[in-house]
Amino acid sequence: MPAGGAPATPSKATAVSTEVLTQKLKALYTKDPEQEIAIRGERKAQFQRMVDVIAIIKDVGFRKVWFPYEHDTPKQ
Repeated sequence: MPAGGAPATPSKATAVSTEVLTQKLKALYTKDPEQEIAIRGERKAQFQRMVDVIAIIKDVGFRKVWFPYEHDTPKQ
């Protein structure tokens, strides 16, 4: 999370290649290796793709990864 404890404002999702994602993460890591990484996935996202993204994040060197979420409200 950024300073102050509040998560960064989510940006519009954009598909990027593995190579581009790795480059962007390396640039972030160079600036702040203690940065927390929040992963927001779409409901229909493939589980394996999420695992692959986590592996890339860890390979770059980040250790603080989390998944912000919202509870579904049960229909009555």
